[in-house]
Amino acid sequence: MNVSLQDILYWSFVGVIAFQLLYWLAMVARFVFSKHKYIGHHPPKVSVIIAARDEAKRLRKFIPKVMAQKAVEFEVIVVDDCSYDDTLDVLLDFQKVYPNFRFTQLRESSDFLGGKKYALTLGVKSAKYEHLVFIDADCYPQTEYWLREMALAVEARPMILGIGLYERGKGFLNSLIRTEAAAIALQYMSFAKSGLPYMGVGRNMAYHSDLFFDNKGFASHYHLKSGDDDLFVNEVANRKNTKGVFCHEAITLSEPKRKWTDWLRQKQRHFTTAKKYRLIHKILLGSLSLSQYLLFGVLIANLVTAVHWQDVLILFGVRFLIQHLLFGVFLWKVGQKGLIFWIAIVEVLLLILYPVIVLRGVAEKANAWKRI
Repeated sequence: MNVSLQDILYWSFVGVIAFQLLYWLAMVARFVFSKHKYIGHHPPKVSVIIAARDEAKRLRKFIPKVMAQKAVEFEVIVVDDCSYDDTLDVLLDFQKVYPNFRFTQLRESSDFLGGKKYALTLGVKSAKYEHLVFIDADCYPQTEYWLREMALAVEARPMILGIGLYERGKGFLNSLIRTEAAAIALQYMSFAKSGLPYMGVGRNMAYHSDLFFDNKGFASHYHLKSGDDDLFVNEVANRKNTKGVFCHEAITLSEPKRKWTDWLRQKQRHFTTAKKYRLIHKILLGSLSLSQYLLFGVLIANLVTAVHWQDVLILFGVRFLIQHLLFGVFLWKVGQKGLIFWIAIVEVLLLILYPVIVLRGVAEKANAWKRI
């Protein structure tokens, strides 16, 4: 039996569509339509840990929002990571106002350059309570009950993954950043719901101090600038000890980058950690990423041959509707429903930008070796 090129292209497209629908219906739908369960009514005492470097303005703006959390007993520890701005003055002012606020200051020297992982480690070691909650200096809770929800969750499970999104602003870059952050959150929370946790975000997560010390903290990836969140989760999280918190009260918001160069540099840094993920996560995430490129590549090829174009468009339309329905429900639940119009645009744009970001990082690394 002779098989034509057109048939190969068509069945390749069917295979990619089937793979993606399996992901959206089996994993994403399971998470999106899950109901938040209140684990208890008496949250444990928690230590909130924040590492800050030259964040005086943001600390002055956001710390009051953290200190205003209700229905939970907590302390806040800010580790000043070798700041050169007015961070110390800001922290001293807060210490006078809030009895449950304290800080530690690190100073840069010829032998010590600081770093977020060292700052967080110091914060963990100085925490009074065994239940630890983490948020970044440029973030703030969306509601006054964020900490209560995280505290209730971390009492039940050693590792808790929260959702961290970005503030709404003006311009295309803002929409891109917010849509991508929502897509990433949807993906890692869906994986966690299916028993395959692979990452979290440092701007909203929690875990037991024992989990940190038993893993020797960030020892295995201390040499990398990034990874205090995703690599740590990738090392210690599993289906039994990890839970995602999915409710409106437990979301944090961050200030997004305002310049393309700053955002590209941030993404470039984030990509350096993926190679450290477990093999199973590399395979699954790599398969999803590859299926995205194959989807559009084989779609175009089928439309060019114009043999099965009607069936191809129907299948693509089904995939498009299911993706937008599930993503749209998620965006509605997290208060970002306006982003639904950006899903398709951002999906295609990121397929173009991600290889550029990776190649940019490779080129910079090669140039660094040449300079040495």
